[in-house]
Amino acid sequence: MFCCQSSIFVEPDRSHHINPYDLAVDAYARMVYWSDTVRRVIAVTRMDGDKVGTVVDDVDVRSIALAPQEGCV
Repeated sequence: MFCCQSSIFVEPDRSHHINPYDLAVDAYARMVYWSDTVRRVIAVTRMDGDKVGTVVDDVDVRSIALAPQEGCV
């Protein structure tokens, strides 16, 4: 389980392709998380797509689940 921090966001880099394998939505925080098996990351964005960030990198994960009440993926 990985707990998220608010400082993980960066400006979107349009040069990288997003290769989602699995998605999870936190409707309360209005965030979308996905596992990317090509880049080997769990990534996150706001629902408006304004900012994109990496929650954790160098992982071999496919399925993800959220525990929004605990702030964890």
